[in-house]
Amino acid sequence: MILAVLSIAQFIISQSSFFLYPFGISKILGSIVLSLIFFSSHLWADKLYIFDGLALKIIQLDLEGNIITHFKLEGGPYSDFCGVNDRWIIFMKMIYPPLEDRKGKLYDLSCSIELISRDDSKEREAFVFTRKTFLAPMAAASWDPWYSLLSQDGRRLYVCHSREYLIEVLDIETGKIICRFNRDFSRVKHTEQVWEKDFGRKYNFPKIKYEPDIRGLFLNGHFIWVKTAVSDEKKGDMFDVFDENGRFVDNFYLGLKGSLLAVQEGFLYLLEKDEAENLFIAKYKIIE
Repeated sequence: MILAVLSIAQFIISQSSFFLYPFGISKILGSIVLSLIFFSSHLWADKLYIFDGLALKIIQLDLEGNIITHFKLEGGPYSDFCGVNDRWIIFMKMIYPPLEDRKGKLYDLSCSIELISRDDSKEREAFVFTRKTFLAPMAAASWDPWYSLLSQDGRRLYVCHSREYLIEVLDIETGKIICRFNRDFSRVKHTEQVWEKDFGRKYNFPKIKYEPDIRGLFLNGHFIWVKTAVSDEKKGDMFDVFDENGRFVDNFYLGLKGSLLAVQEGFLYLLEKDEAENLFIAKYKIIE
């Protein structure tokens, strides 16, 4: 894959914060401190939907950055903003046991896919996945990953919720899994982090043998890019490519510094840092 740097934009954090998207910089009025943890967004047609995870609010904008409407969600809290289609705003909600029932072990937690009408007048459950999560009376840690990706037509949700290489495809309207796909994958041994030894001794956290096989899902037109656990110092991270029906096409290494945020209409958007540790978003054009 050959890439060309198209543009670089400073990532601005201020009292009146700015959100950078493929169409430019959109200003959200008010005193909001931008956070990659609590704010997420999805484009649908000519509208941008921003989910404010702290205020449990949806903000809808046009492509010039003008606010069309906003409303507070009555449900929640939600763990993942999965996307938007012509009928629904789609979330994942994790269901946790009470504190007194958390015994310092792995639990299969329910991850409910919730469909909310675009005026928040109706909500229904489409499907329930499970995800292993470590819970103790005074501590918690993720175990299984969670990645979701909405298809280009908004009808299918691709989900990874396992440490092993597996992607399931949910039909949004019928609430049924229509296919599953994976590939033979040589697992990557886990390198113990500094925090793990003390955390494990204190809370009985299990030893991790392997890294999660999948580290991200991205949509490039009708193709799904799967970021894997394989990484090379010189070549970068390895990505697998599948078509929308789960057929393996190819793989490649993406040798760029920073974190891939999105792939859209022949461009890559990466969050990078300069020598002074300032964050910026770099836009690359895929030219081959």
